[in-house]
Amino acid sequence: MKKASRLWLLAFGFLLVACGGGSSPPPSSITLTVVDAQNVGYTAAYQVGSGAWVAFTPSSSNTYTFNLGSSTTYGVAVRCNPLVPGMSTQVQVIQATSSELANPKVTCSSPNPSTVNYTLNVNVSAVPGVVSGDTVVVSGKGFSAGGNVVNPANPVAVPLSAPAGTQDLVVTVGSGGNPANYKAAKVVRGVNVSGGGSSSVTLAAADALAAQTVNYHAARWFYPHLWGGPGGLPEQR
Repeated sequence: MKKASRLWLLAFGFLLVACGGGSSPPPSSITLTVVDAQNVGYTAAYQVGSGAWVAFTPSSSNTYTFNLGSSTTYGVAVRCNPLVPGMSTQVQVIQATSSELANPKVTCSSPNPSTVNYTLNVNVSAVPGVVSGDTVVVSGKGFSAGGNVVNPANPVAVPLSAPAGTQDLVVTVGSGGNPANYKAAKVVRGVNVSGGGSSSVTLAAADALAAQTVNYHAARWFYPHLWGGPGGLPEQR
């Protein structure tokens, strides 16, 4: 009986090794998904191991699969066109192993959220230097709207089309032109935006901005050789 029991134990141990004793091998291919719900357009490329970057052929499905061969590391890069004309492009780069991330996802543009109509009444009477014709702009995440000052003593009603819910808003007042001459700015916290609702905010003298000169320069992110010059990747739309 002891001998038979030992044989059964040996057989059971062999089954454990054969059926589940090790970890699963990493995938041999990688699938990239690009989310571009607003169709802003993008260009994508991939790298196997430390090899050269290769541009993907545009795909209407926004998914791209490439083989790793004997390598376990890879990179993907997606150059997203700007959501708003004039804004800078954005390059997103992922470098990982196949066991860490086999199905990377990059978002260039998300679906537009449903919005409601809301009015913010902005009192600018206390801001020095505000005159008739100045512009009041209210901005939030993904939206912006403006209204003109008719009489500085009267509030400016700014109609918003914004997602419902509690959020922070940025309010500025200034004259038009390029560059714009901002006279005051204020962050309004915790505005409860609801359909058909309204609220008021007052810009005080303390919100006035001192005149400043700002210099800036454009920069390319990450792999500039991918996006311009000889061998640069074409834009995908």
